[in-house]
Amino acid sequence: MNRPRLPALLLAGLMLILGAVTVGVGLYAAAGAVAFALRAETAEGQVEKVREVFRRRSLNYVADLRFTTREGAGIRTSARHANGWERFAAGDAVSVRYDPAAPEQAEIAPLAVIILAPLMTLPFGGIFLAFGWALLAPGRARRALPLLAGSGGALVLMLGAFVTANEVEQALARRRATAVAEGTVTGHRQMTRGHADGRAESLWAPTIRFTTEEGTAATFAPSDWRATPSLPVGSVVAVRYRRDAPSRATIDRPLLTWLRPVGVVLAFLLVLAGTGWALRRRRRGRVAARRA
Repeated sequence: MNRPRLPALLLAGLMLILGAVTVGVGLYAAAGAVAFALRAETAEGQVEKVREVFRRRSLNYVADLRFTTREGAGIRTSARHANGWERFAAGDAVSVRYDPAAPEQAEIAPLAVIILAPLMTLPFGGIFLAFGWALLAPGRARRALPLLAGSGGALVLMLGAFVTANEVEQALARRRATAVAEGTVTGHRQMTRGHADGRAESLWAPTIRFTTEEGTAATFAPSDWRATPSLPVGSVVAVRYRRDAPSRATIDRPLLTWLRPVGVVLAFLLVLAGTGWALRRRRRGRVAARRA
């Protein structure tokens, strides 16, 4: 059996150490997230503002929160973890998890996201370990393939679960931050659109008036331009509006609200089923090869 040379040994050692550290850090962070989730209490809160901060040379968004604990204490704090994208906006109603012993330690990310985020480092650790083993024992590199394939499959599944949990929570957060009211079509706006052949086409969009939970009258004009008015004057429609900004309203269409999360869930289940089918087919092939 050929022994690896010194550069390969050094690289293998680096890969193995990096893999072990990655797995250790992921398990430690996941254990901390689970411990926080077990002792945390929940409360309804509100995002006061979203701040931009630079961490590790990348732009992140930190939400400043306001909520009341079970004991009635008013808390103003920042979310424990920043987001790489602007998940929340000022005024959003959120579900807050906080440490009863230290309420300023609060989190608004979904529970699944809190736990899955550190666990997603484990497949990367497995990939590093597989490459390190392959470099350390070139003659037995094939034995590292199951670890490499398993790590890659686990990464895909965890990423799918992470995206699914995030999409579902986003839909739930939008519904928490909004309320539904009954609106009436009071008129229509007209817009003329020109075509390349010189034709002009008139488009119409409704103007809707509704009353909020607080009894305030509000009006909004959805950008639902059509060749003929889709909703006649006097029509009654369901309106979903933001509590902090009633003018930012839309016609309530629950199907469209859940279309994206359901699509993500179905895609994740399809990937999961495809992975299971591929693994089962591979196992059958191995059994058939052994019998032959």
